[in-house]
Amino acid sequence: MNAFTFGVILLVLLLNVTAINGLECYSCATTKDWDKCNDAKKEQTCPSSYTRCLKAEVHFEGAASADTYLKGCVPPDSCTAQTLEKCKTSVPGVKVSCKVNCCDGDLCNTGVATKLSGIILLACAVLSILNNF
Repeated sequence: MNAFTFGVILLVLLLNVTAINGLECYSCATTKDWDKCNDAKKEQTCPSSYTRCLKAEVHFEGAASADTYLKGCVPPDSCTAQTLEKCKTSVPGVKVSCKVNCCDGDLCNTGVATKLSGIILLACAVLSILNNF
């Protein structure tokens, strides 16, 4: 087996660790603002059918208005304002608007610039070393 083939196999194995252990997402909910949500966020291991991380802002408008800020795990079919349960209401006179963002990958719903996974960096380093042999 040449070094390139070994490197590709190693990379695939490393990337599948997430699938075995389950997706990790940040989880929080608040009616204040994103800063409060981020201050209270916790890492959450998602159930196997919840394969996306969510970041959503829900605005309720009626006799009074309110906002909710959410992060967490969701199934892939709940990644739109039309399908996310929190964006639905049956209360007469209340209008709901949502900004929904979903992503794939551990802790991807940070709300800050995406960081390279340590596993990906390690895999690139291993491939680079093996390529020099």
